[in-house]
Amino acid sequence: MPQSGKDTDLFCALVHQANVVFPNVPVTTYLFEAGTGAGPWRIRGIPGYGSCPYLITNEICRA
Repeated sequence: MPQSGKDTDLFCALVHQANVVFPNVPVTTYLFEAGTGAGPWRIRGIPGYGSCPYLITNEICRA
């Protein structure tokens, strides 16, 4: 199944909105082991993204 790229208008909008709430915080992609309903859209060239917005702090990384 094709992946949704990071160069789409939708992904850019998600990054923009994340930066409105959390200025200068990097937005990254990640591998999430679960199913998605985005497959039928992606095979038609329509990007789909899941999101799980959470902050990773230095304190969490040191735990």
